[in-house]
Amino acid sequence: MEAVKLPQPYGLRLEMIRAKGYTSEQIVALLGKDSAEALREQVGQEGNWDGFLDYVREHRGEVETALTTGYRFKFLTIGGVRSLLTIRFGKEEGKDFRFGGMFLEDVRLCPEELAELRELVPRHWAFVEEPGGQGTEPAPIRIQLAD
Repeated sequence: MEAVKLPQPYGLRLEMIRAKGYTSEQIVALLGKDSAEALREQVGQEGNWDGFLDYVREHRGEVETALTTGYRFKFLTIGGVRSLLTIRFGKEEGKDFRFGGMFLEDVRLCPEELAELRELVPRHWAFVEEPGGQGTEPAPIRIQLAD
């Protein structure tokens, strides 16, 4: 079965909630409250939680499936990939990766994180191993548009 595909803003919102330590079941319950105020209090003030909840109301089944069985982004800009690295994987720009405008380079991910990222991002992004891995440290990755 193909993974549910979520638009960038809503997938990133789910990642923001998850980054606060909520399980999939807890997120379903939190979204069931249908309260932007609860999301602002428990997750963060930034962003349009009202618009996110509108999307959840219209696509509840897809969102719940995404939470329980996984998902992939329908489309993801380079800024979205950068945000995903920060939100989901706790990576810091300048330390764990560098932003090059239309690509990310020197991305430092363990093999499990890289596999997870590959499952999330659409196929229009390519992952290119760069020289520089030392010892047991994985080689850095460059993320760029696929040819």
